[in-house]
Amino acid sequence: GTSKDWVLYWDPEATTKWGVDITAGVLVHELLHLLQDHFDRFKDVDNKDIANIAGDLTINPAVAEMGFKLPANGMHPDLFGFAGNLTAEQYYNELKKLKIEYKYTLENGCGSCSGRRIEIENDGDAKEVGRTDAEKRRVKILIAQAIGQSRGSVPGSIKRWAGAVLAKPKIS
Repeated sequence: GTSKDWVLYWDPEATTKWGVDITAGVLVHELLHLLQDHFDRFKDVDNKDIANIAGDLTINPAVAEMGFKLPANGMHPDLFGFAGNLTAEQYYNELKKLKIEYKYTLENGCGSCSGRRIEIENDGDAKEVGRTDAEKRRVKILIAQAIGQSRGSVPGSIKRWAGAVLAKPKIS
């Protein structure tokens, strides 16, 4: 999992069990939670467990499209009969309508980046090593620029994200 401050938490036993290919996919998955601001986007929702799934539903198709593998229990829109091109907020609203029961655990969640703090994260009393908002913004811009210059195939959802990051701010 990852924290809202962009700290990566990993489980050596899980990475050994998954092997290199799946671990690489999980790392890309976690990076996308951070880049897509799932912590801030879901910080005020009433069900963080469903928020975690909603974030995964936007991320996992792109991870698969890039050729990465994920653990067998990974969430995908087709598991729920959803289209594969909704926003995380749209997935959240659709999942709430289904009244599914899902309980977040360290093994099946992604940490505070998707809206729920994992048990080993800093509780806010101590200074956790992480990234400032300015550092996060700079990383997003650099990645979005690299995506824009890519000669390879980039999933549509990732291209849309990069375009939004690089768009000029709208002044009202």
